[in-house]
Amino acid sequence: MARLIFRRLLEAIPILWIVATLAFLLARAAPGGPFDRESPLPPEVKAAVEAHYGLDKPLIEQYGAFLKNLATANLGPSYKYPGWSVQELIADKFPVSLELGLWALVVALIVGLGAGLLAASRPNSPRDHGAMGLAVVGICLPTFVLAPLLLWVFAIKLGWFNAMGYASGADIVLPALTLGLYFGAFIARLTRGSMLEVRNQDFMRTARAKGAGFSRAYLLHATRNALGSVVSYLGPTVAGLLTGSFVVETVFQIPGLGRFFVSAALDRDYPMVLGTVVFYAALILLCNLLADLALAWLNPRLRKNG
Repeated sequence: MARLIFRRLLEAIPILWIVATLAFLLARAAPGGPFDRESPLPPEVKAAVEAHYGLDKPLIEQYGAFLKNLATANLGPSYKYPGWSVQELIADKFPVSLELGLWALVVALIVGLGAGLLAASRPNSPRDHGAMGLAVVGICLPTFVLAPLLLWVFAIKLGWFNAMGYASGADIVLPALTLGLYFGAFIARLTRGSMLEVRNQDFMRTARAKGAGFSRAYLLHATRNALGSVVSYLGPTVAGLLTGSFVVETVFQIPGLGRFFVSAALDRDYPMVLGTVVFYAALILLCNLLADLALAWLNPRLRKNG
């Protein structure tokens, strides 16, 4: 396990470098600049501001300075929020995105595992077709479509929740449902397929022959072995729940990191965009590593084979 962790950490270095380089080049290739406004600044003022932030230097020098700062965990100051560094903004706003992502993960696991187990318990029955039909609908509804639908029903028509903002704990319900239901649909399909594959294997017949009832064999033996594929999917899923909050936070006006990333991209706030991209890339790598460790914990053969 220690060898796996060490190898993944070494592999993360070139991956983060590639992500940071592509983000730097794409941000600079986008039209416009951080100080281009509807009311243009006087040329001498704009030149002085660009010189202050080092934007007057050749691109290769800016890239070298960016990599040097990144190596020392210094993401630089934000152009849009003077007096704030990118690290401070991430530390201030990411907890909101993390809370939203964790609640969405709870929704996705409850809905996905519940629907998948229910459908696999009676294959080709009405409950199977109904659960998987709803899962297909969930997969076909992206978050930017599902979010307005939930707002219209539960906030505007029924008035159960606020339409926008993050003033109380109840304001996290609709955003968490928007993210969780979408990913829960994928988990439901994956759980059903894994359970149908596992329930016909030899160890299940052995468990039933030893006197284990259907519920015990199904929920204890089959579920543990079928969870491997679900855990493998949870790595990118958790990352998707966190990065998928870009759209959801913008729609629901939640002051999380995703919303700040969108506004930073529109305002050409280079340090904020690059810092957020690298931060989320590192987070995705961490989520995948944790998923692999959980998979090894579930499957002793993986621990034995390293």
